[in-house]
Amino acid sequence: MADNNDKSPIDPALPSESSAESLKLRPPAAAEPAKPTTTTPPNSSGIGWLLVLIVLMAALGGAGYWFWQQWQSREAAIDRQLQNNQSELGELRSQLQEEFDAQVDALVRSANEREQALQQQLRQLQQTQNELQQQLQGQQQRLNSLSTTSREDWLLAEAEYLLNVANQRVLMERSPENALALLRAADDRLLQVSQGSGDATVFAIRKTLNEEIAALESVEPVDKEGIYLRLYALAETVETLPRLAPTGFETEVEQINEEPAADSEPENWAGKLWREIKNIAGSLDRYVRIDDVTTPTKPLVDTYSAQLAALNVRLLLEQAQLAVLQEEPRVYLHSLEQAQKLLQQYYVDSEANRRLQNALQELTHINVAPSLPEITESKTQLRNYLRQLHRVRPAAEGQL
Repeated sequence: MADNNDKSPIDPALPSESSAESLKLRPPAAAEPAKPTTTTPPNSSGIGWLLVLIVLMAALGGAGYWFWQQWQSREAAIDRQLQNNQSELGELRSQLQEEFDAQVDALVRSANEREQALQQQLRQLQQTQNELQQQLQGQQQRLNSLSTTSREDWLLAEAEYLLNVANQRVLMERSPENALALLRAADDRLLQVSQGSGDATVFAIRKTLNEEIAALESVEPVDKEGIYLRLYALAETVETLPRLAPTGFETEVEQINEEPAADSEPENWAGKLWREIKNIAGSLDRYVRIDDVTTPTKPLVDTYSAQLAALNVRLLLEQAQLAVLQEEPRVYLHSLEQAQKLLQQYYVDSEANRRLQNALQELTHINVAPSLPEITESKTQLRNYLRQLHRVRPAAEGQL
């Protein structure tokens, strides 16, 4: 603070009444000289406490505002977290619901499939049970009514023998007619056994046997003897066919050089001249020939080739006969085709030649070796049935 002699400004911290009283009590400068006076300092402790209070209030206000801001941001963050949690919870709930529905559908489908499979197995088991029951009844009837060897056993043995012979006929002779007769005879034996025992297995064997009979009946029969005799008859007609005339020059030269037999009377010069003129005029048609170009020409053949062609045609037809008996369709067709070519090349196009070629063409359409079906299934079933039957009821010594 400045000395009293100096003019000091008014302290703004002092109240206004104190300033006015001090102004009123101050004497005028001209009246008396200034006296040194001592002034008391203002109350600085109150101002300090006021300042501290203001600072504390400002600090409290700032802290309260800061805490309020933090609380608001905290509540906003909590709200956002709750929203996020709710959305995630909803997604999780929908995902779990979808998975649950898919698992339920899969379980339902699996249960339905399992139920269908079980029902099918149950039907198969019921069918198998019925078949086994029928077989058991048949076996029981056989065990109750038959002895070690009976008439039915002989009938079954005859049926097996007939089936074996039928298979041998098909394999060796390739004759469906004989095999059909044997199969029908075996079916008749099995029919008698089925009527006596009522066994379902015999019925199944008869079913297979009748299928084999139907398959053999569908095979077109081949009359091998008829084809053989037809080819033999056609081969005999080859010799009667008109062949192309030989065109060798040896015959013509021989005819030209032929001279009339010598007469008993000598010819004069006029007769000799007339005979030479006739020979020259008659031989011109052997060297000059006019043909119609619109008709197809035939190849020129000699006598040896014509005779060899006739022999080849006959040999080819005989080869076709052997192919029929041996059931070789390729050799059969090749022989007939070659015979037709020779007939066209070395024989005159006549009505008899065309009839022979048409007959050979018809024979080419015949299958001399048709494929035969397998007829071994019934034999196998009957053999297995007999083995099972003998295991249940052993045969006596010296019998089946």
